[in-house]
Amino acid sequence: MRHGARAFTLLETLMAVTLMAVVATAAYGLLHGGMTARRVVGARVRESRALALALDQVARRVESALPPTGVLAGEFIGEDAADGMNHDLTFHCALDARGTRWADVRKVHVYVEISNDGAPCLMLGTVTNLLAAAAPDESPQVLCRSVGAFDVEYCDGGAWVDTWNSTDNGNALPDAVRLTLTLAPEDDQAEALSLQRVIVLSLAGGEEGDAS
Repeated sequence: MRHGARAFTLLETLMAVTLMAVVATAAYGLLHGGMTARRVVGARVRESRALALALDQVARRVESALPPTGVLAGEFIGEDAADGMNHDLTFHCALDARGTRWADVRKVHVYVEISNDGAPCLMLGTVTNLLAAAAPDESPQVLCRSVGAFDVEYCDGGAWVDTWNSTDNGNALPDAVRLTLTLAPEDDQAEALSLQRVIVLSLAGGEEGDAS
């Protein structure tokens, strides 16, 4: 007498269903973890790009800083902000104006300001019409949001100092400027993203004739 194929027992069926559930859960965990990691990496890349672009904007203007002498001269002043965590930097610079043969001399103010939504923002204030009869207002521009700290140091030829006032330094620029911009982490476990640039000032010196 021939017997048919043996049917699965209830225990075997339960074991198979349980195994499938375990495999499905593990696969979902791997997929979810991969998608989360991808989002985190993507966010870090975007933050790094925003950080680099903001610091490049400031560095480009610091590179073209003018000595505090001449017709359109202005003091080069860098000091700690009231919060003690950020820096406030004001100076005159000459950036090439597009479509012209001459450089555009402007007053620049770099600082951190709290926006309406409570986010600390790195701001760039610019005054272009320096010959106006009345002092024109700055044109503010947001360079970067969610700033954790903006720090500037100045090389006096022998050491790095935290502040600089050209009036107290023979109307001279510092030999070099070190910019450090740090983003505020989204949570306590995340590592703060930070970027640093060092700019050597070719026009450092108390007199225009000293510029090289």
